[in-house]
Amino acid sequence: MPAPDGAVRRCDLGGSVSITVRDIAAAPHLEVNTAAGFPGLDRVVRWAHVTELPDPVHWLRGGELVLTVGLGLDPDEEGRRAYVRRLHGAGCAGLAFAIDVWLRGAIPAEVLDEGDRLGFPVLRVEGETPFIAVVETVADHYAAERGREQGRVLAAQDAMARAALRSGPAGVMHELASATSGECLLLDRNGMTSRAVPGTERAWHGSVRAAVAGPARTPGMRILAGDGTSGTGGVGGMSRTSDAGGTGGVGGTGGGVPGARTTGAGRTGTGGTADTASGDRTGGGAVTGEAPGAGETAGAAAGPGTATGAGGTPATTGGRTGVGAGAAPAGEGSGAGESGGGGGAGAVLLQTLGTTGRTLGWLALRCADPAASVRVLANHAASLLAVDLLHSRDARRAIFRERAPLLRAAALGGPAGVAPTLPPPPWEVVCYRLGRDADPAPGTPDALDAAADALVEVLGDTGAAQSAGLCPLDGVLVAVLPDTGRPHAGERLLALLPGVPAAGACRARGPGDLASAVSRARGAVPPHGYRHVDEADAWAILRSAVPESGSRAFTEAVLGPLLEHDARNGTELAHTLRHHLDGGGHVEGTARDLGVHRNTLRARLRTAERVLGRSLSDPRARLELWTALSLHPLRCTDGTWHD
Repeated sequence: MPAPDGAVRRCDLGGSVSITVRDIAAAPHLEVNTAAGFPGLDRVVRWAHVTELPDPVHWLRGGELVLTVGLGLDPDEEGRRAYVRRLHGAGCAGLAFAIDVWLRGAIPAEVLDEGDRLGFPVLRVEGETPFIAVVETVADHYAAERGREQGRVLAAQDAMARAALRSGPAGVMHELASATSGECLLLDRNGMTSRAVPGTERAWHGSVRAAVAGPARTPGMRILAGDGTSGTGGVGGMSRTSDAGGTGGVGGTGGGVPGARTTGAGRTGTGGTADTASGDRTGGGAVTGEAPGAGETAGAAAGPGTATGAGGTPATTGGRTGVGAGAAPAGEGSGAGESGGGGGAGAVLLQTLGTTGRTLGWLALRCADPAASVRVLANHAASLLAVDLLHSRDARRAIFRERAPLLRAAALGGPAGVAPTLPPPPWEVVCYRLGRDADPAPGTPDALDAAADALVEVLGDTGAAQSAGLCPLDGVLVAVLPDTGRPHAGERLLALLPGVPAAGACRARGPGDLASAVSRARGAVPPHGYRHVDEADAWAILRSAVPESGSRAFTEAVLGPLLEHDARNGTELAHTLRHHLDGGGHVEGTARDLGVHRNTLRARLRTAERVLGRSLSDPRARLELWTALSLHPLRCTDGTWHD
């Protein structure tokens, strides 16, 4: 029906056009007239409810137009005033009397006076108008709004699909922002801004980036407060923080109901599922300050029914059905104190992109009302964006595979041909030692594909990540990365490669150094972890270059007699000698380190010279002894290791 002048309406994707008391009084097919409380005619009617109870407040939630023949009115004047005050305090939209049944044509004057005092509408249902006609008017209105809402959602989904084909992610985000009257933010897998609508930085962007950077990255959709900070939980529930703008269902939003009661913790938030007999509600964290649960009233019309929630979910409580065939609710969540996710400040929907495996990114939508229809569109947009990102990932993998043979030829020092595509030098050349199982499990990427995916996390979606080089080479994966300094990109990439235990790295100044850098990096691969050749000390480089068999043979040739003496006699001459040589041959300092008298140390050194047949005053003998003692870790008496 057309909206009369002054009617308070909402008409956006997040909710329906609400029906008001004024609309019902003006409906031409109803004989309903306003008797008192004219200032409250713009109150939103969430549903119509017939009751003859003296105190029906326990069964009301807020937003109801209470229909009665007056059987429940107190015979006492003050009692009738209290009856009106209770309905007003419960957040009801108004009170309508059938005056030709019980009241004999007149509404008590004190009821009218109290309605005028409170601005609480009091209506007269006259003539041949039955209560069911009023109930059906409300129900038909919201049913029609749900149909129109679904049409708007389908149209927006179609527009986003066409935009995805026409202009990719940018088009999808523009259509989503337009359909929801909101703002969008697309983050890459590193939590960095990829695109935004509008394109300028907003205050809430930083809070969203902080939310996805935390240790607990919740998959799926969650709702944040309007500034991007975490709210009460997932889609199933959010806190109510104002007394206006209650969130409706798929096809409807009940506007704020002034003065509605705000008791009853544990009610569902927007998108909540069903009320339970115990009064606890599912769908997110507990919510305080909400009106009593929807779906707790007996329907105004004959026959069972359900109160549709924000997700179109039936709500029942202990066998008490909601409005059902009677007045259809404007949607779960309307009523006092029930603005979704922060009232006028709006809320932010944060949706993870990607179904399984590593997260591809995040989509954030800031809107005034995160109703179910808005969430449907956000989810649809996230699906389209995820498909685009998956396609980009597959294309990126294919590019690295195509370039791998050229890099392999350059790494082996082959004749100059077509130069591989690489970032501007200098480079960090890294050799990743692959695990024993070269074949990945079904459904998991091999090392080259995994590295291609992880490069975006390490370097971002940048030109450097796109031009980096990857190629398998005889048990290792060679990566040519931009030399970023500490922390090295190669070391960060190692942490993201499953099944890759170790990596060696070397700096290359240009194409002429590439083959030698690959050889040096490959030789520097440790048993576990990351080692950069240019940052290791010279002794570490020499020791890593000596084969294990050679180092054992050298140690046996130089220290064999001394080690046999220690093993046979339980002495620690080798350990004493290592301390003495590390200390530069100073007797006093070595004695202090070992905690022995200097004469004891001199006696041990003389015994070592006799067993070895060599003098410690000979520089070559000292060099060979120190080298042999340093090629392998040696445990000290305090439990530490000489390395």
